[in-house]
Amino acid sequence: MLVVFIGLFYWYVISPKAASLHEAQSQLVSAQQTRSELIGSIAKLQTLIKQLREHYIDIDRLDEALPLTGSGIRTQLLIGNLAKSSGVSVGDIAVNGLNTSVAAGNKALLQNPYQAKRTLNNLTVTVSAAGSYDQLKLFLQKIEQNARIMNISSLEIGGYKENQLNLSLNLETYYFSPSPTSP
Repeated sequence: MLVVFIGLFYWYVISPKAASLHEAQSQLVSAQQTRSELIGSIAKLQTLIKQLREHYIDIDRLDEALPLTGSGIRTQLLIGNLAKSSGVSVGDIAVNGLNTSVAAGNKALLQNPYQAKRTLNNLTVTVSAAGSYDQLKLFLQKIEQNARIMNISSLEIGGYKENQLNLSLNLETYYFSPSPTSP
């Protein structure tokens, strides 16, 4: 009778408790593995954040070289400022290839502009300017040395008049715009 009682006690009390203890132990092992993976991920993330903060100058340069918008006005202002600082008078600056999509209505893109998938696009800029040889040379040097990536595709100098040369310049500059499939 005692053996039957011990057997029943084991079968109905001890065995279920042992099974639940075994399940709790396996859940604990799984949680500890997840915790150690999270600790490793957090350490890696903190290292990346530290590197990002240490290289802010490079990030600013990249943002200046390849901006996240194809703003024609910013491009015109940049070319105008380079011309003005060179003493060149600008007749016209035309920008083609502008991104016509409006980001103002895309709340997901505005909340996290760096998360969106982006594609490289180009702007074609046509500049008409006038100045002395030295002024035009300085203007072209400033375009070349500017942080914004600009490639001169054609250059025409002519029409010497009143110590002024006329410059017709076509160049391309680039920007990253959100892909149409971006959130």
